[in-house]
Amino acid sequence: MPQSIADKIADAAALKQSGNEHFKAGALSKALYDYHIGWLHLKGLSGSVSMVPESARQEVSGEETQQIKDLTISIHLNMAAVHLKQEKFEKVIEDCNVLLALDSSNVKGLFRRGKARLALNNVDAAEEDLLAAKAGAPTDAGILRELKVLERKKAAAAKKLKSMYSNMFGRMEEENKKEDAAASASASASATSAASAASDTAQETADV
Repeated sequence: MPQSIADKIADAAALKQSGNEHFKAGALSKALYDYHIGWLHLKGLSGSVSMVPESARQEVSGEETQQIKDLTISIHLNMAAVHLKQEKFEKVIEDCNVLLALDSSNVKGLFRRGKARLALNNVDAAEEDLLAAKAGAPTDAGILRELKVLERKKAAAAKKLKSMYSNMFGRMEEENKKEDAAASASASASATSAASAASDTAQETADV
């Protein structure tokens, strides 16, 4: 007899809880495994990401739909937390994209994606996420701390850009000075040559 939707939801919730225990114990790989399997229990139940043929789908109640949505968000938040600790920042972004598609104003999702984007030096996108997270939790210490990191990165990038342009203009000025000196030397040489030629002509005239 196939598992009921309620049973699959219950199994997913139990796997999420098991993953949480592994996460607290620092067993990140085991936590990630439980979260992933829990997600697979739910994946075939959602009409938007269904792996099950329509003819084989069971009817999902409104309450079950909400439970699936909540668990999907929670599990992906937790997977993002694991991937952050593992410094797998692209994976963090993927996890958060899934949950933010279901809840675009989820503060934790915005924060974790922003943090991952900042780690990848995608400063503009990180700023967008972190400011959106701050709008939902203005006093959150983690968000405010990450925004300070972002400001330092922006300041460092601006300083580097300024230095680059300063060096470039310095080189251009030096090249211009060299060109001016070369032109001056050439003009001086031409003037000397002309004066010498005039002197030779005068000498020739005096001898006639």
